[in-house]
Amino acid sequence: MRKGKSAKQTDRRRTGIIGDALVVDDDPVILWILEKALTRLGYFVTTVTSAAEALKRIEHGVPEVILTDMLMPGMDGKTLCRKLRKDPRTAGVPIIMISTEKNLEECLQGFRAGADDFITKPFDILEVKARLERLVGRNKRALSSNPLSGLPGNPSIEAEANRRLADKRSFAFAYIDIDDFKSYNDAYGYQAGDRVIKDLARLLVAASGSEDKQTFVGHVGGDDFVIISTAAQMRAILKIVLETFDQAAGGYYSAKHRQAGGLVTSNRQHRKQFFPMIKLSCAVIDTAIRRMHHYAELVEIATELKHHLKSLGRRKGSLAQWNGRLDHRQTA
Repeated sequence: MRKGKSAKQTDRRRTGIIGDALVVDDDPVILWILEKALTRLGYFVTTVTSAAEALKRIEHGVPEVILTDMLMPGMDGKTLCRKLRKDPRTAGVPIIMISTEKNLEECLQGFRAGADDFITKPFDILEVKARLERLVGRNKRALSSNPLSGLPGNPSIEAEANRRLADKRSFAFAYIDIDDFKSYNDAYGYQAGDRVIKDLARLLVAASGSEDKQTFVGHVGGDDFVIISTAAQMRAILKIVLETFDQAAGGYYSAKHRQAGGLVTSNRQHRKQFFPMIKLSCAVIDTAIRRMHHYAELVEIATELKHHLKSLGRRKGSLAQWNGRLDHRQTA
């Protein structure tokens, strides 16, 4: 294990680093090969010669990925893997088991212990690279996904927006919110509210086209969603989304509330108030018209536009506002 590095030295080493990798093997040659290879791939590598050392090292920080030999003196790789899976801090960390031979029963034992993948000695560094990229990438996507909708969450949304801004090609950024959702949730319960959110998530994905690589759909949280696409595609997507949501909204209410056009429940000041049926407010920014440099700017402007939409008072139906211009179910 590396020792004696100051915090400043470690920070300098981390500049541009993909992530931390912990390698566990009692063979110093294997440790040396993997350390050199993973460092070249962009990882900050820590090496230890036993499972006990690995557990001590993890007390000081959880790595993004762990590679461990299956057969080691004392605690073997399978036992280490089981311990890691029982610890909430490392339960979701990708683990690659290193084996001396590709034996099916041995692999099955490793998977049962909690390993995510296997590499065999002698190994191909390109294969190790591919397996690491797959596992670490999948893990990061899973951690950033919204648990209710399964859509990419805030980290992925920000990364996608900043990537497109860096490409310097114009795109449309839509921030979508369900109006009067709290009153609906209060009256019908969280299970009914979750159904609305899941249905909207499915509608956004369906309208965007599952095969469309130019369109990204994300779930900020609660009843807030984001779509990123070309301006032309965004108009087509929002036409479907706004019209379909308005057609379906009544189905979430009882006949009594549908007839009344809404419901009466307590507001944030704990006073009874009439709330119309749920609808969508959609703030859209076209970067060809409004130049943006960072995701934070997109969010700031979109939030202002969304607040303006909500300040218009009671209205029927969902609305989209593009760059400050209000359009009802805008198509052009």
